[in-house]
Amino acid sequence: MNASFPAKYARTRKILAKRLKVYLKDANPENVRSLRIAIRRMSLSIELLPKKMRKEKATQTFAASLDQASKANAKVRDLDIVISKISSYKPEVSIDNQIAKIKETRESQVQAARRQTLALQKQPIPKVGEKDLSNPKLQKRLNKTTNRLFLAIDNRLPLVLQDSNNVRDLHLLRMDCRRLRYLAELFRSKKTSRVLSRLRSWQDLLGFIHDSDLTIDYLRNLGEGLEMQTILNDLVALRTQSYEKFGSIAKQIYPVSLVL
Repeated sequence: MNASFPAKYARTRKILAKRLKVYLKDANPENVRSLRIAIRRMSLSIELLPKKMRKEKATQTFAASLDQASKANAKVRDLDIVISKISSYKPEVSIDNQIAKIKETRESQVQAARRQTLALQKQPIPKVGEKDLSNPKLQKRLNKTTNRLFLAIDNRLPLVLQDSNNVRDLHLLRMDCRRLRYLAELFRSKKTSRVLSRLRSWQDLLGFIHDSDLTIDYLRNLGEGLEMQTILNDLVALRTQSYEKFGSIAKQIYPVSLVL
């Protein structure tokens, strides 16, 4: 049986606090990634709170701080993705030099991100108790959020399948799928197992496409020599393969009821 939402919310708070502490000690790529996941899950939990709680000044201040820390660390995460992609290729002097330059840029981004993250750590995380929540109201909020995500996915999917170069909607589709997966995991049941399996397979491919698009755009803006062009050509080919595979498995995700 699923634990109550307040218990799950408390666990989300605990994980966020832990990952903030670990990140501020060492903002390595894995800690940046883990922190961003914790922030996203916390933000989604905040969205499910009743309107009265969401509108409280302390909650809004905390939510804004979450958003600022997430955006600051997104810039660091993007550079980590580029470094990871490029580093997977055979070492060359020009490649190593470029990686060194990207790492220098990353370090400056980390300093700015740490300031936002430290500010977030200083914010008290809103607490939720059983008495603060009405189950029918929470279920209504959950239904509204999931239905909105299903609608967004249904509307965006045709746009993505019609145009392989629609980078913006591919990225937004990935974000919608991720948020829906977090909700399904938060309120896991037998009914959600099928949609979770589909969402995970979609996300694997959409994540690879996004990371490729990010790196391809970065390399194109560099305008570097033959070694980088070789990597660029390979990334484009792999990205095309992933897009075609996604198109072959992309079928409608039928709505399921997420029950508290």
